[in-house]
Amino acid sequence: MYARPHGTTANPNWQFAEGPTDLIPTTSDPTKRGERMVRMVGQTLITQGEHAGKRFAEVMMPWQADLVRYTFGQTDAKGNREVARVGLLIAKGQGKTVLAAAIALAFVVDSHQRGVNKRGLVLIVAAGIASAGIAFQAIHESVLADEHLREEFKSFTARRALRHVASGIEIRVIPPDLGAAVGLRPVLLLLDEIHQAAVDSKDFSTVIDQARRGGANAGVEFLEIGVTTAPAEKSVGFYSEWVAHMKAVRDGKLQDPSTLPVLYQWPVERTELDLGDDTQWWRGCPSLKYSDGDKGTMDATMLRKELLQAQQDQVGKSLELLLSQRMGIEPEQRKTNSKSGLVAMWDQCATLHGRPQNLAKLAIAFDPSSGVDDLFAVGMATMDADGVVAVRVTQHILQSGFDKVPSTYRAIYQDAINQRELFVHDTYAQMETAILDSVMAETHAAGCSYIYGGDRWGMSGFAVRAQERLGGEFKDVSQGWKLSAALAETEALMSSSLLEHAGTPLLTWNVSNLVLDTTGSVPKFRKADAGLSGQGASKIDGAMALLSSVELLGHVQTLDVLTLIG
Repeated sequence: MYARPHGTTANPNWQFAEGPTDLIPTTSDPTKRGERMVRMVGQTLITQGEHAGKRFAEVMMPWQADLVRYTFGQTDAKGNREVARVGLLIAKGQGKTVLAAAIALAFVVDSHQRGVNKRGLVLIVAAGIASAGIAFQAIHESVLADEHLREEFKSFTARRALRHVASGIEIRVIPPDLGAAVGLRPVLLLLDEIHQAAVDSKDFSTVIDQARRGGANAGVEFLEIGVTTAPAEKSVGFYSEWVAHMKAVRDGKLQDPSTLPVLYQWPVERTELDLGDDTQWWRGCPSLKYSDGDKGTMDATMLRKELLQAQQDQVGKSLELLLSQRMGIEPEQRKTNSKSGLVAMWDQCATLHGRPQNLAKLAIAFDPSSGVDDLFAVGMATMDADGVVAVRVTQHILQSGFDKVPSTYRAIYQDAINQRELFVHDTYAQMETAILDSVMAETHAAGCSYIYGGDRWGMSGFAVRAQERLGGEFKDVSQGWKLSAALAETEALMSSSLLEHAGTPLLTWNVSNLVLDTTGSVPKFRKADAGLSGQGASKIDGAMALLSSVELLGHVQTLDVLTLIG
């Protein structure tokens, strides 16, 4: 049963949430500033659409109120706001523009009433010049239409700015231009349509870095709120880094109470969910309305028409656009259906804690690195007397290769290092020695029959050197289509609850990247981002080592104990 988190930004069971507010933690709001900000945000006057003329409070969705409440109401022992960064990934048409404008205005008024942030800056970074104009217009019109606010603000339309006269706090909207961002010191930083800015602006990452550095001067008052939809074609640059951080916090892999991720995404891992079931559409579109009396910004009937039209699209681009812009499914996630069954069942396996006990046999598989920046993976599969198979994978990389890891994946690598899943070495010789030393220790500790082998041709001469250290025979394991039998065996073990793994970050990522391509006459293993070239930046080394170890496990003769050297 799903339990909504309280007082923590981690939500590892988010896939099983039952409604839009379940993705947002609850707070005790000890200072009541959270509830106060909800009321202040609700005072914003809506100037466009069917609700023009109404206060935001009249149409505010529960998820919007809860997001504001937690952001400003979750405080530490000193009464300071814990949340310094909010990440909102949500479909188009869900009222995010009005919400952002309302938060900006409420932040200014709240700062004035509390006597803080005088002559401060609320900075909105839009995706481009056109969107900057739209964002400024939304705030400017709300101020001009409100009899209580129009006398409190002075407008500077030419530079897209509004200044609160009494406090000197300025609201400014800029495109992602480095020249416009240098020297700015925002107290509140709002990032709009991050995915688009990351593609269109080569300076976007630098602009945000400049703004964050300037915001550091505001101390505990600084707040960053990023709002975006999922990209339709590719995840690049700042967006990739941003969403990776948000997911790591949400999934509990990174403990960071200062970051609040609110990611409305279709849980592609839950294959039992039906995209045609409109009761589940809130997962991407939390502001849907199903009847005239409902609150909401988008009609479910319209979304149904979009879905039907996209399904009829012969090219497929309409469906890709809908999946990203309405359901928050990123390009990488749309490849799930072509991935192996390992992906769907990976999180359902029992968690392995420590070293397996009462072992009957052990198999060790090597997947040597084929280049400076490639990973050397070592898979170990054990079977106990009850037939339970435990798989562990350690991986190794040269320092020179680690330095080349794309920023998009660096957090995964660092997490793997912290969990002692990944080891970095200065030279190949040091790497090889460390690997063989650790394998020697494993075979001694296991106290059972074992076998070893893998890809003989991955690193020149490694198989010979392994035999010299380990004794016995290095058994070749085909890395081609024949390994699909090991994939079937691994999936069978999973479905029978007979496979355990430690859920380490690098291996989990490797498994998620593994695609079984069946378009040809024989199945092939590929990386999820390989495309037609067969190449890709993602890695599957750990997954291949895992499958190779399962393949080798079937060849261990439990009565023929091999003699170890050393």
